[in-house]
Amino acid sequence: MQRHDMRKPWLLILVLIGSIVPLGMVSADSEDPTYTLTGQVYTADGEPAGTTYVRVDTMESVLSVDGSYSFPGISPGEHTVRAYFMNDG
Repeated sequence: MQRHDMRKPWLLILVLIGSIVPLGMVSADSEDPTYTLTGQVYTADGEPAGTTYVRVDTMESVLSVDGSYSFPGISPGEHTVRAYFMNDG
C-alpha cells in the first residue's frame, strides 16, 4: 500500500508562491530606460543655426536661439527629429 505524503502539496504551493512573489518585485523595480537626445542644428553652409524650433516625433517643440536642443526622456528606438528655421535659416 502506498502512503500519501501530505508535505508534497504544501511544498508545491510554497515553491509556486516563492516564484511568483519575486517576479512581482522585479517588474515593479524595473523601468524602461530613457535617454536624453541633444544636438546642434546647422545651416547648409555649416554655420550654427539661429532661431530654430526643434521637435522629436510628437513631443512638444523646443525653441532655440542658437540651434542647440535637448530632449530628456527619450525611449530607445527610432525617432524623427525635425528642425524649423525662423527668418535666418
